Amino acid sequence: MIALDKKSDNTALLEQIIANPANPETLQEAAIHTYNVLSPKAACDYMVRHWKTLGFDARESAMEAFLSSTENPKILLQAIGNNSIPASGISWSNKVRLMNDGNVDILNRSRKLFAMETGNRDGVIKKYQTALSLQGDTARGLVIFKSVCATCHTLEGKYGNAFGTDLVSISNRAASS
Repeated sequence: MIALDKKSDNTALLEQIIANPANPETLQEAAIHTYNVLSPKAACDYMVRHWKTLGFDARESAMEAFLSSTENPKILLQAIGNNSIPASGISWSNKVRLMNDGNVDILNRSRKLFAMETGNRDGVIKKYQTALSLQGDTARGLVIFKSVCATCHTLEGKYGNAFGTDLVSISNRAASS
């Protein structure tokens, strides 16, 4: 209904719905879609600023908004380029979509950005090695999984996307593996 009301500015209401993590993600997703219909650039700019607070499903809706026009992907690529949105948080299918875009500028920029992320994996592993000695917190871990890992992996077949392995399979390994 909000999208049909062309006379009122409902931007603040939509932003409140999107920004409140207590709201059901289906409501946040609907708000993202509506905001994108009403004001695509403003919606995408807002989602870049609040990317870290969006849950997995809301991020998927945000990605649909970023990929819904010829201008929005440019906002996404700019955000990835300045590290406002981590390239690792973009699903493989969306990376492929961007790297095969009909717009040569988007195609080239995305290929350059995503090629950069395949850097030194040994350095990344070394950086996080100390975390193996910390006490785990499954509730916090699930939140992190949903926002980072669920792009490519599932957990117990309940959460995420089955692009990579189900991470429940690593529960039988030692932390140093």
